[in-house]
Amino acid sequence: MRYTQDDPLIMIPGPVSVNNDVFKKMSKRAFAHTENTFTKAFQGSLQNLQKLHQVSEKYTPVVIAGAGTLAMEIAMINLYDDKKTNHGLICQSGYFGDRFSYIANSFGFRHNNLISKIGEGIKEEDLVKQFKNNQTDFAFIQHVDTSTGVLNDIKMFAEVCSDYDVISVVDGVCAFNGQELKQENWGIDIYLTGAQKALALPPGLAILMYSPKAREISETQNHIPSYYSNLNNWWPIIDSYMAGEVKYFSTPATNLVVGLHEMSQQILSEGIYNVYNRHKQLATYFREELKNQNFKFLTSDDYFANTMSTPLYLNEEKSNDFRKSILQNGVLIAGGIQKGYGHKYFRVGHMGNVTKENIDYTLDTIKKAL
Repeated sequence: MRYTQDDPLIMIPGPVSVNNDVFKKMSKRAFAHTENTFTKAFQGSLQNLQKLHQVSEKYTPVVIAGAGTLAMEIAMINLYDDKKTNHGLICQSGYFGDRFSYIANSFGFRHNNLISKIGEGIKEEDLVKQFKNNQTDFAFIQHVDTSTGVLNDIKMFAEVCSDYDVISVVDGVCAFNGQELKQENWGIDIYLTGAQKALALPPGLAILMYSPKAREISETQNHIPSYYSNLNNWWPIIDSYMAGEVKYFSTPATNLVVGLHEMSQQILSEGIYNVYNRHKQLATYFREELKNQNFKFLTSDDYFANTMSTPLYLNEEKSNDFRKSILQNGVLIAGGIQKGYGHKYFRVGHMGNVTKENIDYTLDTIKKAL
């Protein structure tokens, strides 16, 4: 395929390209939330999400029209109780870890921050120290932070949270379907994501998976400071669609849910570990080829993710010209967004439906831009 500046190959860390089979399913017509076709698609999507998260039927999937930031806010406001002295710990490995802190501040939620070194993830000893020295009821972390490309060890995170009886919340927006996830086995209470990254759908769905314990906390809240984001309005809806029955609170993003059903079926057909390995192989290949061109990375080697990379510019002064040249050759990449470092690096997403041919095309445009 010939890519152009006006119709580029999308290689940013989300949104990503969507395959034609998904688009065909989604754009066949408008779907009503009360019709049988949609009810089956929603039920199938929820069941498939349980499989993709590797959880049993005890866990409850939540799919609501909105972005990944909405999923972050939902996870937070359905835990804190204004009649209790709840305290949270927000782990920050980049811009989107900071976003959890911004959400907490906007609601006046009590929390401490644990900030990692740029390019590195949260370390176990620092996490343990926080839990020993501070009251902590809930802890929040990014699986992969989209700003720095840092992959956190969420298995370790969940284990330490469990040891200290802390509810674990993982933002998997830039990780889900690209990084290994065993939510129930690892003991993660809430895992959230969006539609537009490694899940390879258009933007517009906030997706969460709740453990029984996390759901119970939501259901016994004294006050949740939202109407739309109050999960007590959504649990009956989700339970009904899980049973193949219609129930109304707010109109779901019907066409996107139909797309989710198709895409989740494709992922399960390929095999989730085959999908993980495909992402890993492409990420390794891309970074090795960049290293051969003398690139280094904002992300430290021990924290590389399968879903995106953060190469440092070879010439910071010509960073805008560099990205402009790449776009003129038909590839869209993203600039850096981490405060104080944005001018030093660019971001490339390699997730979802990305192929080796896409990677090679991107590498070629990078070489031409040097």
